Amino acid sequence: MKRFSDIQLFDTFTNSNYLFLHNNNYVSGNVTINSLKIDQDIEFTVYHLFDNDCDVEYIINPGINVKITEVNHYLGNVKVTKNIKCLDSSQCTLITIEKSIDSNNQICVNVNTSIEDNAYLNNMKLAIYKSDIKYSEESLLTGKKAKLESFNVIIDNCNKHQQFDLVSKHTGIETESQMTNYGICKGKSVLDINTNGYVTRGAAKSNISQKTKGILLDLDATISANPWLQIDDYDCLASHGAGIGAIDNEELYYLMSRGLTESESSRLIIDGFVNPVYEEINNQELKEKIISLNILN
Repeated sequence: MKRFSDIQLFDTFTNSNYLFLHNNNYVSGNVTINSLKIDQDIEFTVYHLFDNDCDVEYIINPGINVKITEVNHYLGNVKVTKNIKCLDSSQCTLITIEKSIDSNNQICVNVNTSIEDNAYLNNMKLAIYKSDIKYSEESLLTGKKAKLESFNVIIDNCNKHQQFDLVSKHTGIETESQMTNYGICKGKSVLDINTNGYVTRGAAKSNISQKTKGILLDLDATISANPWLQIDDYDCLASHGAGIGAIDNEELYYLMSRGLTESESSRLIIDGFVNPVYEEINNQELKEKIISLNILN
């Protein structure tokens, strides 16, 4: 079995709060959290190593304010199920770095989120898998005034087929969800981003918004963006949009006219999409490590 120190990103922690978990079992750390049940205001980084199928559950107790930076590393053909429960009036910011190395792996990740009365989840993700992936995430806004902000950057540069199914479902009144997705595809990679949104009957005064932008870096790359909404209540706001194209030539020309190569210019533009994730990471050593990765290689 690989050690944590053998795996890139798992050796980047300082004296900040952290946990190392192997298939959701405790390895080391300097914070005491009972099975990821958060009952205190806290900020910490959790490093997950998955090399077997397993389940992970985060429970944010009522009224708790927490910020979690999560680094998930996948080895082998694994299936991981993650459940996130934001209980009444809790506030959670979850920044997730999804990473794998072995191109021969087939990974399946299922994320189920529930957000209760007056709870808020800011869910940010950078996915840089090097393998086939089937990723599904369903967010249920069950409580009154539950709120979700979802920001996802997905980079497929490994000539693999990656599928992301992202669902938000409103069942509580006065709920709000905003989903923004950026998909970047290189080589002969195939990336599918499917966004489904539901507002059930009785979920009055809800607001649901979904936006997806696909960026093709090569002629052989393929992105499909499939937005879909089902709205069963009249008293709500709903919108969605999707667009796919290459990097804007004017932006490239502007940067190259100032001495950058085309590759450097493309990297700088892509970094602009990823920056909101970087900016939320307070662990400076980890942030610098992620920024230093050539995520387009």
